[in-house]
Amino acid sequence: MARTPEFLVRDARRGRERAFLRLFDDHHFPLFRFAWRLTGSLADAEDVVQECFLALLSPACGFDPARTSVRSYLFGVVRNQSLKRLRRREQSAVPERADLRTPESEALRGEMAEAVADAIAGLPESQREVLLLAHYEHCRWRISRRSPNWKSQPSNRACKGRAPH
Repeated sequence: MARTPEFLVRDARRGRERAFLRLFDDHHFPLFRFAWRLTGSLADAEDVVQECFLALLSPACGFDPARTSVRSYLFGVVRNQSLKRLRRREQSAVPERADLRTPESEALRGEMAEAVADAIAGLPESQREVLLLAHYEHCRWRISRRSPNWKSQPSNRACKGRAPH
């Protein structure tokens, strides 16, 4: 004799393995596909379906056969569990920078780097050294223009021995 889903739920809650396996076999695949489409993750979908069936067996379960079918109830649980997971994932996720590198942008970046390197190479030696030390070594410079032969001198201790000659 075929058992109704409501009787299967009641029997599964009483610890009857055969009833639980029948419920699981009848509903697992559609619930899994639904959870996978909602979460986009196989692992999350498996967890959601497992939590769904555990909730159904819980004494505190809100399933009422007078209000809805077992299948509808299970789909609702899967939807709610999936949405909770997605919210948690969004809240805990560190915003990632979009990878904006494309072949075109990389080519432009290479051309720009080459143009800057050429411009730096064209500077007089003392100016080139000051620029490179300031940029790569993070040295700060104090420039004195009191005499026609002005000189730049490092203003922070980390760069004191690195003044251009």
